[in-house]
Amino acid sequence: MTASLNERVIWITGASSGIGAAAAGALARAGARVVLTARRAERLRAVAEPLGASAVVVAADLAATGERVRAFTAAQTAFGRIDVLVNNAGIGRLGWLEELDEARIAAQLALNLEATIHLSRMALPAMLARRSGQIVTVASIAGLIAPPTYSIYSATKFAVRGFAEALRREVGPRGVSVSLVSPGAVRDTEWAAGAGIARRSGITTPGWLALSSEQVADAIVGVIRRPRAEIVMPWPLAVAALVNGLAPGLVDALITQAFTRRERP
Repeated sequence: MTASLNERVIWITGASSGIGAAAAGALARAGARVVLTARRAERLRAVAEPLGASAVVVAADLAATGERVRAFTAAQTAFGRIDVLVNNAGIGRLGWLEELDEARIAAQLALNLEATIHLSRMALPAMLARRSGQIVTVASIAGLIAPPTYSIYSATKFAVRGFAEALRREVGPRGVSVSLVSPGAVRDTEWAAGAGIARRSGITTPGWLALSSEQVADAIVGVIRRPRAEIVMPWPLAVAALVNGLAPGLVDALITQAFTRRERP
């Protein structure tokens, strides 16, 4: 039997576009009340407006420590509690490591990893007291297979997976579920525009492997209805991750031939 989302309060970060915006709509249509957080207040209001009274906007820059605390307080106050936290906010700043400056590295660590950890930490006490709640984090296939130029982004996503695994074993026995959604490339988000991807060879993700924001949003709804440890999507990437774990040398050789030698200046 699937769990009802009626009146559940779900806080979604990174909700101004892409996966977060799609998840907001899907969850509200399923009967949940949603709190939407991102930096861009105008974009958040545009996402929230069609959802009516079931949506509340809390604009904040979650890369900043003080903003996290303020956003959490406002999110918890909006409907009186937080039943589910969806850690979706994240950025990618790609490039060869020696060419990445400290700011591009720090931004990814602050939003992708630190915000996920600290928002989860703040949400947990009330969930544990109720012995009920869930933390869902949108990770990435880059947390299972680390491609060249993704060194920092992959580091944050590998770390998020380790964090979620440990946390699941800490709080699961006390009634709080911890889940990961790990998608591959999502074609209709703003992620790629900010990531600084400049492919000399024109290599891109094949269309049949690319996901839509709505597909990932549906997976988020599904894992809230029926909690499980992790969803890797689409399924061929789960197979690729298994091969990567069992035969890393083979994957190294394939990536070197298909990508690194063609892209490295």
